[in-house]
Amino acid sequence: MKIKSIIAVTSLAAIVACSPKDPQNPNFVVASFKGGKITRAELNAKESEFIGRYGGKLEELKPEQAAALDWKVTDGLVTEKIIAAKTAKIKDKIQPAVDVEIAEAQKQVGGAEELTKRLAEAGMTERDLAERIAQREAVRYLVRQEKDAPTPTTEAEAREFYNNNPQYFTEEEVYSLRYIAIPVPPDASAADKKKIQAKAAAAHKRVTGGEDFEKVAKEHDPENPRAGATQEVPASRFSPEFGKVVKAVKPGNFGAVQEMGPTLLIFQVVEFKPAKTAAFDEVKHALIQRLDVQKEEPFVRQLVEKLRADAKVQINLADPAKEPASQPSGVAAPAEAPAEPAQK
Repeated sequence: MKIKSIIAVTSLAAIVACSPKDPQNPNFVVASFKGGKITRAELNAKESEFIGRYGGKLEELKPEQAAALDWKVTDGLVTEKIIAAKTAKIKDKIQPAVDVEIAEAQKQVGGAEELTKRLAEAGMTERDLAERIAQREAVRYLVRQEKDAPTPTTEAEAREFYNNNPQYFTEEEVYSLRYIAIPVPPDASAADKKKIQAKAAAAHKRVTGGEDFEKVAKEHDPENPRAGATQEVPASRFSPEFGKVVKAVKPGNFGAVQEMGPTLLIFQVVEFKPAKTAAFDEVKHALIQRLDVQKEEPFVRQLVEKLRADAKVQINLADPAKEPASQPSGVAAPAEAPAEPAQK
């Protein structure tokens, strides 16, 4: 056996011997591939970030939910890292496209400040958004280098699609509302209900009299950071009962105290936007992007599959989509010693 081979085998044996076997160990390698690896610690951090956006916690998941999330997030992280390594040298080529997309997103929501606010509500930052766009644009850049790549969508093609599919560009009526929610405990006595109704009537009188709406709302719902804040709600999201009530109130006015299930609701219609069909120029950029993505989708899928195959991906977790009997009892050793992670 050659000296080089002996060293490789010895190194591999050392790695396998030292690698923790417990899948919950922070140093456990949940996935390896040519150029890098993912540890349990990194996976947990990504999962906590993801679940945190929805107000959840990892420890609250059932075992089967945790297993499914482990596999899904690991698989996604592997793809992200492989693409990042492959496209690290073309960042300057795709940055203009990222800048355009960020500017377009700001335009759509009414400015940079509003975009930052909405991203924060979703547990994201503008940097997170930029990274997502960069990854997508990097893959699209690679696809466009292929000799059989689809041609970019022209404005004429986009306009033809727009004219032939007006149903996709109709915006339903939207109400900007703010409200105060006062809960009524299900076991409240008749006397207690009267007290709660009196409290709601007093709050209604205060805001209709000009007192700061958010201040009053937070007094009644202190745990809700969005209490009293204006929210845009499409009419389709209203229940039939509440929809009738809201539509009877003119913008700027307050509705009467409403009993909605276990809650007394005080609301104001801040603004009303009637249904309309968006003009072509308003949707042109997004439409061209969407049509391009549809054309490129099968090419992107093929490219990602090829990159993953070349990287010899190995996920060291049980696949929840398969029968338990088909799962390996232990962690399979990597086919080769994992290389150092690629530098971004």
